Amino acid sequence: VRIDHLVVSARGGFDEHDILALQSIRKLWGHGGHDLHLILVGLGRPADFGGVDAPHTPILGESRTWESLTPFVPTRHPKTVRGAEADAIPEQIARACEQLIGVRPVSVSPIGEPTMWQRYRRRRQEGGGRRGPDRAFGARLVFERPVRGPLAIGYGAHFGLGLFVAVDETSTGG
Repeated sequence: VRIDHLVVSARGGFDEHDILALQSIRKLWGHGGHDLHLILVGLGRPADFGGVDAPHTPILGESRTWESLTPFVPTRHPKTVRGAEADAIPEQIARACEQLIGVRPVSVSPIGEPTMWQRYRRRRQEGGGRRGPDRAFGARLVFERPVRGPLAIGYGAHFGLGLFVAVDETSTGG
């Protein structure tokens, strides 16, 4: 896998100090001397850059249907309490969507072979901190109305886990 772009997003937008900080980043130090040299390409709303057909940016699209690009790792352990499921994966995903974008999907269904999602690094290598279960899942989300990305939920979403892409043919970039 080769990194060829980096998308930085904030639901509330960026203020002047944030923009200056982003403009000042020229290099990220990579493992083993493989540094990444950066150029700020643009600033704007997700609609300015995203869409299913836009190169490299289906994460910024608008769609009713979204699919996992990276595995969703739950923040809570699914369990059975008094014979009933509690914190089931579909419910955790729906709740996370509601918390992030204010809308629950009308359906959440699994996609991909479970083993394919296990090949991703799903836990911290160093340091403390809490983490959820080590299992990972892929899902297809369908919303009643189109929603705008980016959509990243669950444990490690700030590191790129739980990232979804817009996939249906009725998606638009604007």
